[in-house]
Amino acid sequence: MENDTEARRELGVTGDAETRVLRWLSGRMPRWVQPDHLTALGLLSLVGGGVAYALTPRDLQWLHGVNLGLLLNWLGDSLDGTLARFRNRSRPRYGFYVDHLVDGFGAAALLTGLALSGLAHPAAAVALLVAYLLLSIEIALAAHVTGVFRITRGPIGGTELRMLLVLANLTALVWPRSRVLGLDVGFFDLIAVPASVLVLALVLHAGWRTARQLDDLDRSALAEHSGRVDAGGPSRRQRAGHDGRDEQRGNREGEAGEVEPRHAWKQRGEHTARCQRAADAEQGAREDETGALRRDHPDDRAA
Repeated sequence: MENDTEARRELGVTGDAETRVLRWLSGRMPRWVQPDHLTALGLLSLVGGGVAYALTPRDLQWLHGVNLGLLLNWLGDSLDGTLARFRNRSRPRYGFYVDHLVDGFGAAALLTGLALSGLAHPAAAVALLVAYLLLSIEIALAAHVTGVFRITRGPIGGTELRMLLVLANLTALVWPRSRVLGLDVGFFDLIAVPASVLVLALVLHAGWRTARQLDDLDRSALAEHSGRVDAGGPSRRQRAGHDGRDEQRGNREGEAGEVEPRHAWKQRGEHTARCQRAADAEQGAREDETGALRRDHPDDRAA
């Protein structure tokens, strides 16, 4: 995985030794080899492993080709991000997205080959693929919301799973099929079915645990926010809401309310203007009448 702040990674039991080896390889990698080249190598190696699985009905020795593909996949998938960080060219968001996408296609190719190998029933291989993809989804979502990229379950991580699969392939070379309860089953049926159940149980447990943690965090944040609002009075949005409701209430109550509505101001202004015009007209009529009387009786002024 190559976010501006990279999620903290949790590795398996071989994590410390693996990290030292990857750093050593990064310092000796030719400059022309880029992280994207290693990512492509990881994908192509799993596609090749799937083809090798599909060829095992012809010759079980193709299982060695599967193991070679797993080794190259470890090199490409584990070293791409380490090399990017070593050269200070890390692209966390890009790497996180591309790695998960490539891993999904690679797992689909490998398990499709297993379904065609005769070493496992196709339904068992498909069930294992579905369980793996669900686990990948849970890991990616948990890394996004918690900041922890948990690629292990207990002591088992991606590297440890590859090692176990290599051992299973070597065992299948000498014990490809067996009879269980009178049924002829492939060696990988004995692994794929319980492994699918186990992975689904891990996904359900991890999902329940992460959901509970996120619920507690969100409830704590809500309680803290409510406490700040109560201590500081209503928020700006709440005050704006109250002001709008008060204005609407005032418009309904009219002059009887404590808040005078806008249409009442307009009506009162128009009434005042009409009264003023009537008073001006009355005053003008009185002045005209007085002037007429003085013209009719000019001697009154002399007297």
